[in-house]
Amino acid sequence: MDRLTSMGVFVRAADLGSFTAAAVALGMSSQMVGKHVGFLETRLDAQLLRRTTRQQSLTDVGRSVYARCQAILAETEAAEALVTELATTPRGHLRVSAPVTSGA
Repeated sequence: MDRLTSMGVFVRAADLGSFTAAAVALGMSSQMVGKHVGFLETRLDAQLLRRTTRQQSLTDVGRSVYARCQAILAETEAAEALVTELATTPRGHLRVSAPVTSGA
């Protein structure tokens, strides 16, 4: 799984308070949301969310990881926006070479 995507899914699940709400917002199944969060938990070897049948809440580690994930995602979006802006804005000098007769 892609770590950045999993971070985004984790942040959305934490923001919305449920895997189901995150799944609807992200256009994926709640099982897939669970897999992304599980992937991060396995990778970090820490429980990020306390889950019950009625609610979920961030653990202490989850709160710290949540803040870092938000920062990482914001920086990623800023980098992508910068690249898009630089790619669409013309830069440099334009030199046109044409014979004198073509302008007459």
